[in-house]
Amino acid sequence: MNDLIQINLLGEFALFNAKGFSLKFHSKLERHLVAYLGFYAQTHDRDALVDVFWATERTGTGRKNLSQLMWRVAQSVGQDVFLADRDSLQLETNKTLVDLNLLRQQLNRVHEHDTQVVRNVIEASQKELLKGFNDDWVFEARDQWQVELIAALRKLEHLAENAGDLEDVIRLAKAQIRLEPLGERANATVIRTCLVLGRSSEARDHFEFFRRALADIGELVSGKMRVLAERIQSGQSRSNIHNPSAELGLGLPMVGRSQIREACLKVMAQAKSGQGRIVLIEGEPGIGKTRLIQSLIDDATWRTDDDMRTIFERADLIIHRRAAVDHHR
Repeated sequence: MNDLIQINLLGEFALFNAKGFSLKFHSKLERHLVAYLGFYAQTHDRDALVDVFWATERTGTGRKNLSQLMWRVAQSVGQDVFLADRDSLQLETNKTLVDLNLLRQQLNRVHEHDTQVVRNVIEASQKELLKGFNDDWVFEARDQWQVELIAALRKLEHLAENAGDLEDVIRLAKAQIRLEPLGERANATVIRTCLVLGRSSEARDHFEFFRRALADIGELVSGKMRVLAERIQSGQSRSNIHNPSAELGLGLPMVGRSQIREACLKVMAQAKSGQGRIVLIEGEPGIGKTRLIQSLIDDATWRTDDDMRTIFERADLIIHRRAAVDHHR
């Protein structure tokens, strides 16, 4: 009976059998082949693999080297872990378990705030992919993994915000900052969420951290960040904001609106690309229409590369103002 082989790519490369015993490869190429196939979890053309690992060899020689390498891997782990034919190759998923791909699967399934998934992703973001590996393909894989991690952290941040878990919003934003210290969106999220929670000194400290980091490379903070700085200086926090959720776009749970919100975000993206759209949001009083709109305004203001102008006005105020105008006529 075949053992399920556990392959760890996050941190130092490691393999374990089903009983938890460590397995050792006898060569660097064995480790790199399994790591490559584990990270790029797909079917690979054999000639493409030859280009990665034996770029200076002739195709025929490279193919022979690949076949021999596969045999040595099977000898080291005690079984054949490849799904292969004459032209293609991949790791067999019912014989191998890759830590990174388990995390990818978790993220694909999560549609609501899940504190365990948050912990798993933050922990993964603190580990270097394939620590100690220095080949060119590894550097490219690390760049790709960072992009995947930041996208995952942003997704979880949205879910945490919708659930009203502002502490996790801060944790997830700080995890993004560890990956991209000069990313304005994540730094702004930390600052404004601290303001919502009434932690103005923490917001001030974080703004100074970000300002100094930019100054070190000769850059200045943007207009958006200066607005936050003014808010901090004026002492505007939860204690003196009448409606902190409306002011900063955070703080109140938005339950059962994820599909509607995603649809609206798609419309927002279309509007950004020049395709005009109108969306009508209707429903009984108190079901969360305003909260949804405030969340979308927050996205338009803070989560896009370019500025999007937003105007927010209450319908009842418009009616009252029109009545006042008519009265004076």
